[in-house]
Order: sequence, then C-alpha cells, then structure tokens
Amino acid sequence: MTINNKYTLEEFKAKYSYNVYTCLMGKNPPIGKPILSPLREEKHPSFNIYKDDKSGQYLFNDFGSGQKGDCINFVEIIKDTHFKGAIEILQNEFNCIIDDDDNVNKPLALKKDKSPQENLLKSAETTKSFKISSKRKFDKPEADYFKQYKIKPEIIKKYNVLALDSYTLSSGITINGKENELIFCYNHNDWVKIYKPFEANHKYRFVHLGKKQSDFIFGYNQLPGVADQLIITGGEKDVLTLASLGYNAISLNSETATISTAKATELLTRFKEIVVLYDIDETGLRESEKLCKAFGFKQAFLPSGLYPVNEKDISDFIKNGFSEDQLNDVFTNSVNHIVEKVIEPEKYIYNAVELLELGKTEPEYLMTPLFPRIGTAVIAGKPDTGKSQFARQLCISVSVPECNFLDFKLNPIHNRAIYISTEDSKEATSYLLNKQLSGLNLLPSENLEFIFGDILDQTELLNEVEKTIKESPVDLVVIDCFGDIFTGNDSNNNMAMRNTVKVFSHLASKHSCLVLFVHHINKGAYRQSPGQEHIQGGAGLVQKVRLAIQLTEGEGNTRYLSVVKGNYCPKEYKENSMILDFSEDSFLFTNSGKTILTSGLGIKPEIDNKEEKYTELSNIAEIIFRTNIISYCNFVKQFCEITGKSIATAKRTHNNLKKLELIIECEGGYQLSNPGKDTFTEPDEDEIPF
Repeated sequence: MTINNKYTLEEFKAKYSYNVYTCLMGKNPPIGKPILSPLREEKHPSFNIYKDDKSGQYLFNDFGSGQKGDCINFVEIIKDTHFKGAIEILQNEFNCIIDDDDNVNKPLALKKDKSPQENLLKSAETTKSFKISSKRKFDKPEADYFKQYKIKPEIIKKYNVLALDSYTLSSGITINGKENELIFCYNHNDWVKIYKPFEANHKYRFVHLGKKQSDFIFGYNQLPGVADQLIITGGEKDVLTLASLGYNAISLNSETATISTAKATELLTRFKEIVVLYDIDETGLRESEKLCKAFGFKQAFLPSGLYPVNEKDISDFIKNGFSEDQLNDVFTNSVNHIVEKVIEPEKYIYNAVELLELGKTEPEYLMTPLFPRIGTAVIAGKPDTGKSQFARQLCISVSVPECNFLDFKLNPIHNRAIYISTEDSKEATSYLLNKQLSGLNLLPSENLEFIFGDILDQTELLNEVEKTIKESPVDLVVIDCFGDIFTGNDSNNNMAMRNTVKVFSHLASKHSCLVLFVHHINKGAYRQSPGQEHIQGGAGLVQKVRLAIQLTEGEGNTRYLSVVKGNYCPKEYKENSMILDFSEDSFLFTNSGKTILTSGLGIKPEIDNKEEKYTELSNIAEIIFRTNIISYCNFVKQFCEITGKSIATAKRTHNNLKKLELIIECEGGYQLSNPGKDTFTEPDEDEIPF
C-alpha cells in the first residue's frame, strides 16, 4: 500500500482534527453546540467540540466527566489505548505517516489543576480491557533476572508472575517485545501489571491493564493467618525478594499510598509487629514515617551511602551483596513509633473529594456471595429447624478449615471461630459437636472455641469475647441465641434492638470478623412465606444487620434457606430459596443444588374457617402485646412492621381484638386480657365478628 502523505503531528491535527471526530463518531458533530457524549452514557448533552482559534485545531470538552483535549486524546480515550496506539490507528485510518519523534511519550492531557474527576482518568499506560496474547516459559534470561535478587522460582509461581512475548489492548493493538527485552506480568486475573525491567523510558516500564483496585495490596492474599512479623515495602519486586528470604511482606499501590484504618486494624490483630521498609530516597523516608506515625508501625531504614545512589530499595541491596544478617539488623534496629492511640478513631465524615480518592472496592465475603467478612448477620427460624446445627456446622467448616460450606466458597483469614451458647449445656454441645464431626469425618480443632454464657450478662460476655479475640483473632463469632444478649425491656422497640446490634457491630468492625446471631421468628409466621418482617424484633434488628436469612421446614428432612435481607447479595439469592437436606443422624446440612421461589414457600390457601382466623388474631395479640401495655398508635405501627399490611388493616384488626376481648383497655392503652398465658380460650363460632 502506498502512503500518500507525511505530516508532523501539529500539521496532522490542524488539517484532520475535525475528520477524526467524524470518523470515530460516525457522523458530523456540530461545532460549538452540546451533544450527547460519545465517551460515556448520559441523559443530557454535555459534550462539546469547538475550534481553537490559536492553533486552528478542533478540541473537545466533556463537561460531565471533566475529560478534555485534542483529537489524539479523543482517540486514546475512545479506543482504550495510549499515545503510540492512537498514532498507529490514525496512520492506518488516514493512510499517512505522522512524524512526531519529540512527542512519542506524550501522556493523555489533563488540566493543570486536576479536579477529582480528572484524577480518575486513565493515563497513557492504562486501558480497560486487554489480552495476554503470548505467554512464554521462564527460560534462562527470565530466571537469571530474578535470581540476582535471590527470588526463588516457587515464589514467582506463588505470586502469579508470568513471562510474556506480547499483550494485546482492547483496541486490537498488540505490543510485542523487542529483541532481548524481558516482559513480566503480575497477574491479578481482572487486571495485570506489566513490568519491562529494561525499558529505557521509565514511563513505559510499568503498564496497568484492566480495572485495578484503588486499595489493592500486593502480597495480601499470600499472607498467613497470623504471624510474628509483617513487612510493608515499596514494590512487587521487593515483596518477592523478602518472601524468598522467609519474610511476610506486602506493598501498597505506591509509597505515597495509605492504608484504611479497618485494614490496618485487621493486620495489627494478625501480626505482632508491622515494620515499614521503603526506599532510602526522600519520598520513601517521608512516607514511611507518615505511615508509621498514623498506625504505630515500626520504621526500618536501609543504610545510606552503601551502594550507588540509584540503588535504594531492598531488592537492589540484596543484588549488591547485602547479607541476610545485615537485613536482620535492619529490622532489629527499626524505630518504634508510639502514638497516643495505635489506631485513630474511625473517620465518620468525608467530603466528596475524599470519597472519590477512596475508590470503589468490591465487597468481601466470609462465604461468597452471602456471608460478609465483616459485620453482623442473623439466621432465624422456628424451633427445631436446625438453626443452631447450621451455625455450628459453619463454625466447624471455618475452623478446620474447609474450602467450602454448602458448596459455597469459604474465605477465612484466621481459620478460627467462637461459638457462644446461652441455651445448650456443655454436655449437650459435646454430644451434638461429636455427631457433626463424625458425620464430616473430621477431628476436633482447637481453632473452634465455645463460650457457655447462660450466666453472663452482655457486658461480661463482651469482655470474654474481646479477651479471646485479642489472644487469637477469629473470622466468625456465633451468638446462640440473640434473645439472651438483648438488653432492652421490649423486643418490639426498634431503638432498643438497634442499640443491641450496634454493640456487636462495633465488635465486628474492631476485630474484622463476622458476628452471626441465631434467633427466632414470630409464631404468627410459622406457616407464612419467609420474610424479614417475621424475624422477632421487627425492623430494628433486620435493618441493622448486613445479612438476614431464614431457615424453614419442608417435608421430611427438607429445609429451605432464604435470604430475606442481604447487602450486596445477588438478586437471585433473594428471590430463590436453597433447598437443603438435613440429617437427623449427623445434624448436618447438605446442599441439594436445587432452588425454589421464596414467594412460593409457606403460602396458605385463602382462609374461610373462622377458627383459623381467630387463631391468627390470637397470635398477633400475643406477639405485639405480650405482657406490655401498648397504645393504639403503637399497635398500628408494630402491626404494619410485622405483617407488612396497611394501616387500614391494622385498625380493623385492633377493633376485632377488642370485640373478641383478646385485649382490654388499661391505663390509656391496651393489654392482653389473659397476660402471661400462651393460649386463649376460643369463643363460640357465632361470637367471632367476621
């Protein structure tokens, strides 16, 4: 193919900038008028193309996202590529040569004063989608490169480091390795970091492809549950070097990156000592001190002046002959930064800029995708459905550890659990535990501890749990049952319920674990379809926990597990209940792999029988009034919360309760006519007013 013309970059932009927009947008966009952005979805036009009088070029401005620039920048964004890739695309499209040797490394243009939105823009090294087009074996050149840093082959494999011949961007452009060039890839599945150690231009030595987590910690997934020491260092290669020498090490996104209070708290519960070892340049020394002062970490220093000025991190030191004994001395002589509070109080107020800087993180699960890693949850059901056995089986699976529970993936960090029993005795628990362990063909583990708290109040129980967790961090705390640790006088009081859950939410947040309550449903809901309104305590409890599940009886040994409330839980699990098989011999649950619509469970035919209607009213009266005096307005409110029915239905129900003399007026409110009794004497059928 013959190349028609050759242009400098400025000549090309002056002549063809408008044509670039036309070509990529498939139409002739108006000049100086707002249109719908081609870079993102939007309802109201906020994208504008205009002519710059000084340069004669057509520029763009996307007011909704803050993206702006010339036609080259437009290609970079819309084709998910970098500057070189954009030039190649334009040369092919316009059949020309764009000669711009002085600008081959030009990054994506941003405003001088970057707004928070512009800070979220992708740089020239970033693209949303990618393909590892050609992997290669770790031959001698690759092995020799890592060997000089004492990085072992098994560590390379453990940390998912690949060697590449090439990789392909979503634009279709393939980046091939040059002769004698090494290309490594830190593979994180959804995104990767390309590392070209011999790339002359430092800007292209590291390339991120895919959607990188803003709070990503390299090496975090390879850490043990608990250990004596953790090293926070400055980069992936440093982590690999330290790991090869037997240290537990991680690196943040960069030396200027920080770590969340929650994550720092979690790591401090897992490691007796955390040491920060950054580069010995100005940035490294400043940022490591800042990190240590924020969280009470120790600060370690590599000796200055020992090697050439460009050799400033631990991997370079090891390459130059720094011995393991010298490295041990570095950590031994680390400075302990003492702060008033090792962890500052959790921050509660954020402005919009701070929130954007935090970035979006994916939810973490103890059991994917149902049980959250941190927070509170409740499992509820009527008696004899197996709630306690379910919770105990989960504890066993976490502490053994098992890789899954009911065919769902478990992700414990510490492989430890605490089971608090306020109902079953030591003897009964021993019998049940033995049955379950025998059924699973497992031996008992010291990682599962039991606290028998039937004689402890809430404060005493919390103190015992705190003491146990401080000695050995846990993933899961089960409280069986919730009613015994509730401190309010009225379980239908939303605020009292929320306050009780709040105490244990703080415990879960402080120790980065899940607290699971075992609880009951209302008697009036025994035959109804699962729903969060049926869990005792009404909205106050369910609104505060992150996950609420209900265990329901089916025919024989069938049980239905229904998610009635789940933050970040996939919709399919909220609409469909899992069908479980329960063994009366081993007290174990297994997943049948089948599901049923939750809305189809427990639905009764229309009730025409007056006696059954009377029984329903009796149950409602027992649930709401019990031994308390309840005002008319409070009854209407609670009835609506519990049943999900209208105010008009609540008023009719109250009137029927009075007519049947199930409730009587007392001290400006109403109470049960037979307080303290579990049953009512049913009236003659002719007396029932419906």
